[in-house]
Amino acid sequence: MLRHVFENDAQELREWLGENAILIVDRGYEGVIPLLDELGIEHRIPVVQGGQSRLFTRHANENRIITKNRWIVEARNGHMKSVFKFFRDTIPFHHANNLQSFYLIARAILNRYRNTISMDEANAELAREILARANIDNDLRIRVENE
Repeated sequence: MLRHVFENDAQELREWLGENAILIVDRGYEGVIPLLDELGIEHRIPVVQGGQSRLFTRHANENRIITKNRWIVEARNGHMKSVFKFFRDTIPFHHANNLQSFYLIARAILNRYRNTISMDEANAELAREILARANIDNDLRIRVENE
């Protein structure tokens, strides 16, 4: 279903996302990655390296950054499901045409009457530091491998 929506509304999706948008894709949606590539939509998905006990530092750091971006979305979705019973279970298909409207209404109600979700320590400077450190090699790992 998601593939059908993307294929039919690809241009509208690109316009809605904006010029420099990056989609953060959960592992459950790995099947849509080839389509996003076809449509030229930039995306990030947590890296899984089969057969290895650990990720390389770069991949582990990239996964952490993706997770930090997903956290607020997942926190708010969980909050929405705890408040609105409709979103807790599988939503019947006949609601598909109105789902975006339902979602926007629920979000508006939460934004108006519930506290925002925030982390006091999280700020732009911390985000810049995380991004800067993400590309630094793990010196200890390099030393152990070389000795």
